Order: sequence, then structure tokens, then C-alpha cells
Amino acid sequence: MRQTLSHRLQECQTCQSIKPSQQNVGYLNPIQVAAPFELVGWDLMGPFPTSMSGNRYMVIAKYLTKWCEATPLLDSTASTIALALLHKVIFQHGCPQKLLSDQGKQFTSQVLQILTSFLGVQQVFTSPYHPRRMA
Repeated sequence: MRQTLSHRLQECQTCQSIKPSQQNVGYLNPIQVAAPFELVGWDLMGPFPTSMSGNRYMVIAKYLTKWCEATPLLDSTASTIALALLHKVIFQHGCPQKLLSDQGKQFTSQVLQILTSFLGVQQVFTSPYHPRRMA
């Protein structure tokens, strides 16, 4: 019976398409941070239900000190996010050495590339997410 089930599962297209991959997954490496605002990580959250002010998105910035800056945003464009970075992080706390984000189009945009290079901030990106490999 075990052989029959094993054979059937190997032939089943649905079972094979959702089967977890047998690849070895790399180890997670802890992020080493020595000083506050050496590395600032941020991400775009939303869309949330529209607030009374018309905001639907939020940017979060945090790292070593566990300090968070939650900023309500009207939209998720690169220019809006760049302004939030300037007003909520850089103008209040100074420039971080590195800025960690995912590879969303807002964070990889030319607007943020120009802003970070002008300010001397190194952009660092997380690994891309592959939903097919996560099954």
C-alpha cells in the first residue's frame, strides 16, 4: 500500500506543484549594528482603510534602538515615501549610514537612488521573495 501511495503521489500534478522544494536553504545571518541610526530599516504597509485625512499607507523606520516612526501616507509613490524619509527620519534624527528595505518598486526607484546618493546613504536591499519556493 505504501508503494502504491508513493507512486500515485509522484504522478499527481497537483501534489508535485505544491510540494515543498528539496533545496537546501541558506542560514539566516544576524544583522550587525554598532550604533543608533547606523542602519535604518523601513517598509511600506497597507493599503489600510482610508483615514479621515485620506491616508491609506504607512512607512515604518526602525533598527538597533527599536525606535519606530510610523508615518501616515496618502499614496505609495516613491516621491511620497522620499518625503516621509526626509521629514520623519533625516530631519529629526540625521542621516543613517545605511537604509535597509525590500525590493519594492518604490524603494528601488530613481527618486530614492538620487536622494540617497546625494545624502551619502547606502541603500541595502533584502533578498527577493519567491512565493513559488515557499510552498
